[in-house]
Amino acid sequence: PPGRCVLRDGNGVPILDDNGNFIPTCVSQPAPFVGAQTRTQRTLLQAIYTYQDWDFVARYTQGNYDENNVRDLERSYGLGPITTGLFEGYSKDRADNDSLEFRVSSPADARLRGSLGYYWYKQDVTGEQRRFNSFGNNYEFGFSTDETEENYAVFGSVEFNLTDQVSFAFDWRYAEDTLTQRTRPEDPTVCDNFDICEAEAIYYSFTPRFIVDYRPTDSLNFYASLAKGNNPGEWNGEWFDDGVSPEIAEAAIGINCDPSTVADPNTAQWIAGACNEARVEEEKTWTWEIGAKTLWMDDRLLANVALFYIDWTNQRINVLQC
Repeated sequence: PPGRCVLRDGNGVPILDDNGNFIPTCVSQPAPFVGAQTRTQRTLLQAIYTYQDWDFVARYTQGNYDENNVRDLERSYGLGPITTGLFEGYSKDRADNDSLEFRVSSPADARLRGSLGYYWYKQDVTGEQRRFNSFGNNYEFGFSTDETEENYAVFGSVEFNLTDQVSFAFDWRYAEDTLTQRTRPEDPTVCDNFDICEAEAIYYSFTPRFIVDYRPTDSLNFYASLAKGNNPGEWNGEWFDDGVSPEIAEAAIGINCDPSTVADPNTAQWIAGACNEARVEEEKTWTWEIGAKTLWMDDRLLANVALFYIDWTNQRINVLQC
């Protein structure tokens, strides 16, 4: 039938014979190119208004990114599905993002100064992939990834000069991150029977920073800081692939981790090990730093030194798991 085992060009489009009929086969013509092609577009709109040394800033950004990656190293199309797998593939990925920021800042030369702002960011990432020779219908473009990230944040800072040499600063940011991962099974009825076609996770964070600055001379500056950082959690997209059974995917998301509810014993034995594996926890850090910035020899020699320590929780690493 159309859309299945028919001859296609390097872009995956079916090729017709002289009579306008599909050509039955499970192979395609060579790739249109080999390697990677990317296209990036970024747009920035910014408005700045100053009133009695107070700054009001509004900023909007929009960007999109397209990337095509083609591996077609064997180019042995006549053998058909026998050669599928190792050296060929065609993936298309696209990311669209928007951000909006408002910020107001008090006069920078005041003894007490600060700023307050609001930030919003959203990114949608989609992807599809195919092979040139393949069993089944993997030579068609199929689902690869579909995810959305959205961030809301309120931030601010306060800085105070205790004396001409000593100042204190406090920065903070409160953020909410919503991460949505989607899958599109070949069997659409899966979405009616299992809660795996869209998973959502929300993370909240408050990240303060404290700074003490001591400047005895114009050429000597000592400082100390304490800051909290975070990297919001995410979904491990591998658990949303079409090849993962719905029961295991539900366990990986954390919806149902009870093996006794799974009829197939071969699938049930994987439930406990997969439980909550799709969720990557949030990374958190506390960073302490002390240092000095100095100028010598009539400002011809600059010498800086710093000592810092990071307490890192839930550090994220990549592993290969079969």
